[in-house]
Amino acid sequence: MRSAVAISLMLHMLVITLLVWGPSTQNAEFGSGGTESTVIDAIMVDPKAVTQHYNRQQQQQIDTTRAQEQRQKKALQQAEELQKKQIAEQRQRLRELEKERLQAQLAAEEQQRHAAEQQKQASAMATKAKEEQKKAEIAAANAREKQLEAQRALAETRQKAIAEAKKAAEKQSSDVDKLLGGLASAKNAPQTGVSATGKEVGKKNGASTSDINNYLGQIKTAIEANFHDAALFKGLTCSLRIKLAPDGAVVDVKAEGGDPALCAAAVVAARQARIPKPPSQELYDIFKNAPLIFKPH
Repeated sequence: MRSAVAISLMLHMLVITLLVWGPSTQNAEFGSGGTESTVIDAIMVDPKAVTQHYNRQQQQQIDTTRAQEQRQKKALQQAEELQKKQIAEQRQRLRELEKERLQAQLAAEEQQRHAAEQQKQASAMATKAKEEQKKAEIAAANAREKQLEAQRALAETRQKAIAEAKKAAEKQSSDVDKLLGGLASAKNAPQTGVSATGKEVGKKNGASTSDINNYLGQIKTAIEANFHDAALFKGLTCSLRIKLAPDGAVVDVKAEGGDPALCAAAVVAARQARIPKPPSQELYDIFKNAPLIFKPH
């Protein structure tokens, strides 16, 4: 820009010089060449006007240059402001993205911690369940062992009771045979459960066969209500002699023959039985000391 101004200045100075010195040279040549001379009007140039014109042009160029510089400066400022704004927006967006990334990372870490905690709890529960199952299995095994021991002890006790009952039954049967001369033997007792002369006694006493059988059924039902091991003695029989009071209470029970173990259990059941009161004196006379055949079923 400065070189252009200098060139313009030099051109203006050259024009001024030509304008000033040109007419003077021509007058001198015409005057010296002959007698006649032609007068040519010289163009007078005002240096002050030239200077002012030059200054105006100089000022215009300066103003133009300054305006261009201002426009360039303003454009540069606008570009810088736009760039700063874009940079600020980019930084804000980066901060937001970084914040979102951190939030997502924290959420993922929280989910991982939660999942790890749940897995830990599930593992602890599974371990506890296995331990409880193991304890339950051990307890069940111990219970089975105790049950087997109890069954063995019960079997031993039952065997001893059967042996003792067998001895007692044999002794009782022997004593009864001796006292009654064998009349109360189970071999001589009828299947109805009454004595060999029960029907004759019933006829003599006015009791019918139906009444006898009905009351006999009540006696058996009362005994069976206290007999809990019927399946163990299926197919076996025992002959019992039961002594009753007038109100049906059991005064005495004796085994007179049959399976010793069954007889022992039947004697216990008969002693615990609640036999109904005989409906008539005639029936009481028949059953107050009558034998019966006991068959569990």
